[in-house]
Amino acid sequence: MILDLPTQEVVVAEDVLFSESWHLVASQRPALRPDLRVKRLRFRGESWRVIGDPMRNDWFRVRAEAWRFLVALNGERTVEEAWRFVLETSPADAPGQQEVVQLVARLHGAGLLRGDLPLDGAALFKRLQRRRRREVSSQWLNFLFMRFPLWDPQRTLVALTWLGRVIFSKFGLVVWLGFLIAGLAEGLGRSEEFLSQVEGILAPGNLIWLYAAWILLKLGHEMAHGMAVRRCGGEVHVMGIMLLVFTPMPYVDASAAWGFRRRRDRTLVGAAGMMSDLAVAAIAVIVWANTGPGLVNALAHNIVIIGSIATLAFNGNPLLRFDSYFILCDLLDQPNMGTRANQQLRAVSERWLFGRREAKPVGRSPREGFWLGAYGIAALAYRLFLMTVIVLFVAGQLFAVGMLIAIFAIITWGVVPLVKFARYLATSTALNRCRSRAAGVTLGTLAAVLIFLLLVPMPNRFRAPGVVRAVDAATVVATSEGRIGEILVESGAWVDTAQPLLVLTNVELGVSLRQLSAMEEEVAARLVWARDQNPAQLAPLRARRDFLAAQRAELEERIAGLTVRAPHAGKFLAPYLQDYPGMWIARGTELGSVIGDDTVYFSSVVAQRAAADLFRGDLSEGEVWLPGSEVSPVEAGVPELVPVDRSTLPSASLGWLAGGELAVVQDETGVVTTEPYYEVRLPLPNGRPYRHLREGVARLELAPAPWGVQSWRALRQLLQQRYQI
Repeated sequence: MILDLPTQEVVVAEDVLFSESWHLVASQRPALRPDLRVKRLRFRGESWRVIGDPMRNDWFRVRAEAWRFLVALNGERTVEEAWRFVLETSPADAPGQQEVVQLVARLHGAGLLRGDLPLDGAALFKRLQRRRRREVSSQWLNFLFMRFPLWDPQRTLVALTWLGRVIFSKFGLVVWLGFLIAGLAEGLGRSEEFLSQVEGILAPGNLIWLYAAWILLKLGHEMAHGMAVRRCGGEVHVMGIMLLVFTPMPYVDASAAWGFRRRRDRTLVGAAGMMSDLAVAAIAVIVWANTGPGLVNALAHNIVIIGSIATLAFNGNPLLRFDSYFILCDLLDQPNMGTRANQQLRAVSERWLFGRREAKPVGRSPREGFWLGAYGIAALAYRLFLMTVIVLFVAGQLFAVGMLIAIFAIITWGVVPLVKFARYLATSTALNRCRSRAAGVTLGTLAAVLIFLLLVPMPNRFRAPGVVRAVDAATVVATSEGRIGEILVESGAWVDTAQPLLVLTNVELGVSLRQLSAMEEEVAARLVWARDQNPAQLAPLRARRDFLAAQRAELEERIAGLTVRAPHAGKFLAPYLQDYPGMWIARGTELGSVIGDDTVYFSSVVAQRAAADLFRGDLSEGEVWLPGSEVSPVEAGVPELVPVDRSTLPSASLGWLAGGELAVVQDETGVVTTEPYYEVRLPLPNGRPYRHLREGVARLELAPAPWGVQSWRALRQLLQQRYQI
């Protein structure tokens, strides 16, 4: 939902009883326009008046004490007479002259007053031009969310009033919950199949259907907002197109919800779009689960993704000014929470940094002020994060478009705010008494930040996956299948060559051996008979005897393999073997390893983008994290770079095909990388039961470097890796 113009607070509280500008308005006789819509609402236990302008669909709110003054302005009293009247009738709540001046100026600037205020037609025209310039400027500053009104949907919504009454009722709520439960049950029952299909959602052939699903969902989303407004007694007169990251999407102006007196009505309007998306997504899950591969199945899958994950990530995130933001504002009784959060940060900065003691925090209490400031910082950080993700995603698909978005974002979100802030420092009347301190604090803070980012050395480290390797190691493998029986050697003990380690049991091998002996006795008896009675049968019987002899040799080898022996002398490491007594293991199963000496190291795989740091000799120390190890991290010795690029991994577990981090060629081995890498070896301390080829992660320590240098290097590596620039 898009609320074009949220309620604006028109009162600036200043504890100034008398004002130097009083003479400009004292003798005027203004009054509120008779066509304005005024409603009484309560926010956080306080009474407010919400004033609606039907001409521009703007909404403003004023405090109760300011409203008393506005009621006294009936067109016959002067501003001074109205102020004195309020001062006599309610002296404790009467506004000061400075507050009255600001109130009258704000309302007059918004076009809510009529009367003999001294502004000619030229001034009115200039004010209208300034307003339009601000709207256009705001539109371009939010260039990823540009809106273009096209149509008045009021007649359509009036015709659909009956449908809104059915949907937004107790019966409609029960049906909605039923769809959600049924869809959730279908999705959870086939979650693996659903997730496997997600991999192809951005395939070129699916993009047009993905966009079609998005358009259908968002059309229903916006119509749900409009029907909710109509259901609660409001009107919707604007529907149009919003360019969301240059992608056309429908939107409606549901600003009429600001005038609803009941909080549940305002909350219903805010939640209607998400409820529509989730309901359609639930129905799409059922369709997807009951259709085979094809267009209907793919379209239903796209609708599920957009209607659930995308809806909750954007509309369900209160840090963005979409549905959840307005719902949160209502639930907390904090209209314009985003704007008030920015005002809170500005007031706190002016008061405590710039020394402007007249600046008052927006929060009514320290606790409210803290949460407003925290929300403002979190929202700004998330918008920057989201912008970065959008730029990287678009650049990955269309590099030129992504770079244009990045440049435009830097100008609008970086250069323009800096210019405005510099103008504010140089010309703002609020800083007349503390301009020198404000400039000094700003320059000092900027210098401190630059010095810290560019000159102060900070820890510099990066992660690299790898495996444990021993210089003289061999893997103990079961050469026969069977159940784990007696374990003869504990893990960590020293063993000799061919020493028995454990015994497997397999009754079937003994039965097969007895059957083979019986067949051999039968063939031997037939050979004796054939020599005397039928010499022509000797050749096939001898072939049968040789075949059975080969089978016996293989069977005896498998029976001998039930006793697992050490391949050479060394330390036997099988830390998990004791946990699986009686477990059936297949032939070729890895049971442990035998390490010939204590020379063990961690072989980490480092991508080429970090090669510059490695070859400068900046590696100083490192540590190794072994998942499931009792002692982790393990302090390693001085890392050693193997100065040869390689393309074969030490273990397939490090590649994508086995769940690792490195891109590999899709072949049977899964160890050939798509691009060369470098190996860094970290010696591990002796005396610990390491398992050969055990996966882990190394954290390599480089020479300290300022965070600014590290960030610049990481950005260059990212651009080189993803975009080859």
